[in-house]
Amino acid sequence: MKRLVIHAGMAKTGSSSIQESLWRARDALAGEGVYYPDWQPFNHSYELSALFRANHKSGFLYRQLAPIDDAQWSQELLRLRQRWHAFLHDGGQGTYLISAESLEHFPAAELQGLVDFAAAGFDRVQVIIYVRHPRSAISSRFEQAVKQLREPADPQALLALAKKQAQFGLLRRWQKVRGVDDILVRPFDRGQFRDGQLVSDFLDALDMAGIVEAVPAQTANTSLGRNAVAFLLGRNARFPVYTADGPNPQRGLSSRQELFFRLIRAVEDDPLALDIRFTDEEARRINREIAFVNGFLPAQSAFPAVEPSACVTELPGPGDVSATFLSDLVNALAMELDRSLDERQLLAAALEEARGQA
Repeated sequence: MKRLVIHAGMAKTGSSSIQESLWRARDALAGEGVYYPDWQPFNHSYELSALFRANHKSGFLYRQLAPIDDAQWSQELLRLRQRWHAFLHDGGQGTYLISAESLEHFPAAELQGLVDFAAAGFDRVQVIIYVRHPRSAISSRFEQAVKQLREPADPQALLALAKKQAQFGLLRRWQKVRGVDDILVRPFDRGQFRDGQLVSDFLDALDMAGIVEAVPAQTANTSLGRNAVAFLLGRNARFPVYTADGPNPQRGLSSRQELFFRLIRAVEDDPLALDIRFTDEEARRINREIAFVNGFLPAQSAFPAVEPSACVTELPGPGDVSATFLSDLVNALAMELDRSLDERQLLAAALEEARGQA
């Protein structure tokens, strides 16, 4: 049998850990008849968004390639389409895995376009989606919004947007495209994971528990602490990540954001522990979403309802960064600069020696 599995998120449910684990174990998986694309990025969000969103230029990939003219962009899209077609359709029997949490933002018509392209020749197509309780998801979405800011923003406005996004429209759209029988929904709850491991749980849910040993779990920590969030709110206000022309040249490491976030996450910080509060209207809306998603979960995994509150959620602001955190962050950046300068000196010395021998 030839099976296609689409891992569709949701956002902030350990997708990066699943993707890195599958990619690093791709050779061992192939030996078991399970196939994951062997190229990077191992998060397929960027490429699938470019290929199947109605606005091909709206995603991260186009911005990172800017400046790029329309002819060059068309060639890039053709290259991507051919590579994905070869992966999905030139192989034999087995399970083929795609992982892209950005599918959460696809309307049903765009999901259908992806399925029409990918599913031809497969005997079965399954979609696996991890979900987390809205209260937890809101906190993570708030943090993610801070990381992705392009312009100054009020923290409470970001939280309000995160609350509006605390819904399970992705499930409704996939239900329209594939029906209930092809959708696997798992709670993002470490206490319920097989062996306490997300990757083990992912494989077990897909009836592939027998190959768990072939996939060493990778932990991709993408979370930010309280001081980091406050720092980014201030930094993004002064130096947005992107301008209309692409990465902001006035913002250091704007085209190397993963390096910057690796450094900022390496600095010791307080956890971003938010006590999310809800108005009456917010609680009613979110509880409707909870009732909907509980229809996909076993009774023992059902999400509890939220309660309304007259209080406002306390959030970190740009002025809340501790001096210790700033000192440690500057030191981490200075150490990275030291390593870069050392490498440059070694390269310069090697080049000078090569010239002397020529």
